Formats: sequence, structure tokens, C-alpha cells
Amino acid sequence: MLALKEQVDSCNRCALHNQGRHVFGAGNPDSRVLFLGEAPGEHEVRTGVPFSGPAGKVFDTLLDRAGISKEDFFITNIVRCRPTDVSAYGNTINRSPSLSEITACSPHLDALVKRLSPVFILCIGGPAAKAVISPTLSITRQRGVVVKSTRYGVPSMGVLHPSYIMRQANEDAGPLKVQAVKDLLVAKLYIKEHCT
Repeated sequence: MLALKEQVDSCNRCALHNQGRHVFGAGNPDSRVLFLGEAPGEHEVRTGVPFSGPAGKVFDTLLDRAGISKEDFFITNIVRCRPTDVSAYGNTINRSPSLSEITACSPHLDALVKRLSPVFILCIGGPAAKAVISPTLSITRQRGVVVKSTRYGVPSMGVLHPSYIMRQANEDAGPLKVQAVKDLLVAKLYIKEHCT
């Protein structure tokens, strides 16, 4: 695993490598279950840990409600550097990774999947689900269902990204959180029945 981390840390395949620290991943390196997000944010670049910022706190709450500990699994992103944009107010903000950035980082994900040999991949958000499950997947319509990944041939499932839930109005966020927990319970049951 150290060799894979060193490859990520020294990567310069795209312009994102200038955005600060590469965020390799965290969790159980012997797990056969992979949690996969889209890209690190500002906080994750500072700490070097995926899902440690505000969206990560929401994700932790959803996992807790579903009775899942992310420390039992390995968690990373399809892109290991922070994609940014500039807001109308001149602030640096997160953005979803572009297809070229995802493609540039793909060898790192492929090497990690080969090393972990996962029996289940939980794709957190649309970009991760499209990169692993199917490029035509709609996360809002096809989340919460275990399907075979077209990329790796591994049972996989997409769930809403916690940052998407955070961006919704309060009256919409509550039902989305409930649905997200239900989706995570589907993943938990699958993992219990097929991965332990």
C-alpha cells in the first residue's frame, strides 16, 4: 500500500497536482470493501484524510444512523487532488472533477482496486458512480441498488454524495438524509451477506 501512496504523492498527470497535498485514502487497508468518493475538498487536502471536512461529517452521521463504521473499510476518491473553481465572489470553491482529470487519475484507482481486490464498492456521488458503475448512470434515479460494475466487474452501489444533501434546502435535505440512510442499510445488508 505504501508504494501506491508514493505513486499518488508524486503524481503530476494533470494540473490538479498543483492544488496542494494529494489525498491517498484512509481506513482498513485489508478491507475487501471500498468506499469511493469523487475528490478531496479543502479540509481533506489540509488533513490528508478523505471525507474529513463538512461533507464528511454529514457522511459520518449517515453511516452512524445506518450502523456502519467507515474505519472498517478503505475510503478514497476517484481523483486524489482537489479540483477548484473561482466563485462569482472571487473565492476558491470545490467543483466536480472533469472527465480528463478522472482519466488522468484512473491508473491510481485501478492499481488500488487491484491491490484491495474488493468484493463490493460503495460509490459516493454521481462522478464516482459514473466512473465505476456506468458512465450513463443517474445517481438520483439509480442509487441504492447493487449492480455489477462495468469497469471492475464487482458488485457496486451508488449513493447520494453528502455535499449534494448539504446543498439542498432544509425541507428537501431531511427526506434525502432518510433516503441516504436507507440506501446505506442496503449496502450494510449486502456487505453482511456477501463480504464477511
